[in-house]
Amino acid sequence: MNTSLISPVPDHIHMDPLGGISGDMFVAAMFDATQSNKKEITAVLQDLRVPKGLSIKIERKKDARINGRIFWVEGPLQGPKNFEEILNFITNSKVSNEVRDVAIRIFKILGHAEAKVHGINIEKVHLHEVGNWDSILDIVLAGYFITKLVGCSWSSSPIPIGEGFVECHHGTVPLPAPATAELLRGMHIRHDGRTGERTTPTGAAILKYLAPSQTGTFNNRRLIGFGTGFGSQTFDHFSNILRIFLYNLDNNFSSCD
Repeated sequence: MNTSLISPVPDHIHMDPLGGISGDMFVAAMFDATQSNKKEITAVLQDLRVPKGLSIKIERKKDARINGRIFWVEGPLQGPKNFEEILNFITNSKVSNEVRDVAIRIFKILGHAEAKVHGINIEKVHLHEVGNWDSILDIVLAGYFITKLVGCSWSSSPIPIGEGFVECHHGTVPLPAPATAELLRGMHIRHDGRTGERTTPTGAAILKYLAPSQTGTFNNRRLIGFGTGFGSQTFDHFSNILRIFLYNLDNNFSSCD
């Protein structure tokens, strides 16, 4: 890890998807937790060479219970849909090799899940909603923050999957969406009776890439920072947030203290 990026340096990151997890929530929470500045992520987007007219917004947000950050993309959002086109766009950009590799791996995880649930070869996958520029930027910036904290271990609380239905290119589908369910295979999930999409395919693909532990403890670790990322939806009675906690190993810890 480049220790000049964050001080003190975390060696473990815990995700608490109270409201759920999506690409934009992950970016907002990581931005908040690492106390980053907008210039950093603007530079990543310049290297990505996104079309003119696209811009990012990352602002402080407060609801009745908590403060945090919210991230979104403005401008003409329709981007490349074909799986290979998206990969070629990222490959041919000027983002760092490390960020490029993580983003491509996350897209491949997503592409394989879509191919499996639709029963087609991955070369024929069209990532409709995920092919929009906002989702592409979400995944590339997720790659940036993941590489910024390379070497850290990851863990997660159980993942809320939501209930009800969502409208997408394929029509009305039950929640969790088929690709999301495939990506969450093997993870601890939770039903809390709340309707709405709680975990998106993009958020689930990031989780799949990170492969977080869901059974670990935080003994001998010191909390050194945390961040909160809001999602675009609003839920009654609880905040639609993803919380990120940064820890490092406390070598002076004693269970007898």
